[in-house]
Amino acid sequence: MSGENQLLMGNRPGHLRATVEEASLTEFEFAAMHLIEAFRRWATQCTQVVSNYDLAYSELLVLHVVRMQDRPKDTATIANILNREDIPNVQYSLRKLVALDLIKKERSGTAFTFSVTPKGLDMTELYAELRRELLLPQLSHLDDFPRVLVEMRRVLTLLTGIYDQTARVAASYGSTYIGAGATREAEPAPAPAAKGAGDGAKKPRRKAAKR
Repeated sequence: MSGENQLLMGNRPGHLRATVEEASLTEFEFAAMHLIEAFRRWATQCTQVVSNYDLAYSELLVLHVVRMQDRPKDTATIANILNREDIPNVQYSLRKLVALDLIKKERSGTAFTFSVTPKGLDMTELYAELRRELLLPQLSHLDDFPRVLVEMRRVLTLLTGIYDQTARVAASYGSTYIGAGATREAEPAPAPAAKGAGDGAKKPRRKAAKR
C-alpha cells in the first residue's frame, strides 16, 4: 500500500467509520489531531531551546500573535486571530507574559493594547531563526512546498468555517439530543400505589365481639 493511501486507523469498521465518507472524515480528523500535537511539541521544544522561560503552548502562541506585524493589538484582536472564544484564558496568558516582561500593556483610547518588549523581541527572533534553520529544510523535500502549503491552508480555512458553523448548529440542539429521527418521550408517570399498601391505605374494620 502506498504511503498516501495508508490508513491511520486501519480498515476495521467502527462507530466513526460506518460509510466510506465517514471513514475518510475520520482519517482526516485524526491526521489533523496528529499535526496539532506534533506542532505543539515542536513549538514548545523550540521555545525551551532559545529561552529559559517556562511558557505553556497557548502562551507561546499569544506571544507570537502579539509580535505579528510589529504593531500593538488588543485582547479581542488576539483572540480572533487565534480563533479563541475563551477570553478569560487569553487574558491570563497576556497577564503572565506581561509579568515576564515579554510584552507590555498600554492604554489606547478606551482599550488596552499589547506589544512585545525588547526581551520578547529577542526571544521571538531566536525562535524564528531556529525554525528557519531546522524546519524549512525538512519542508524543502516536498515538491513546490510553498504552493502545497497555500493549497492546504485554503482547505483548512474552509474546513475551519464548516466545523465552526456546525458547532453552532449542534449547540442549538441542547443536551437532550438522542439521535436524528429519534423521538423524545416524556418520562412515564409513576404508577399509583396499590390499595392497601403504604401510608393512607384503608384498614379493614374489626368486627365487634359478641357478648
